[in-house]
Amino acid sequence: MDRSSSENLILVNRDSNGVSTVTINRPGSLNSLTRAMMVDLAHAFNILDHDDSVRVIILTGSGRS
Repeated sequence: MDRSSSENLILVNRDSNGVSTVTINRPGSLNSLTRAMMVDLAHAFNILDHDDSVRVIILTGSGRS
């Protein structure tokens, strides 16, 4: 994520088995999305979609929702 204001709000982790986890990291606001976060989320999915080693993408949120 290239945006400094939201780069820590969309977290991307990959494991060696081809599973990637994209986490919305804004638990204080129940992981509500800002416009910048939506752009970063789309960017993350685009990058993962073009990575042949990624077989599964899991979208999750931090905290209780």
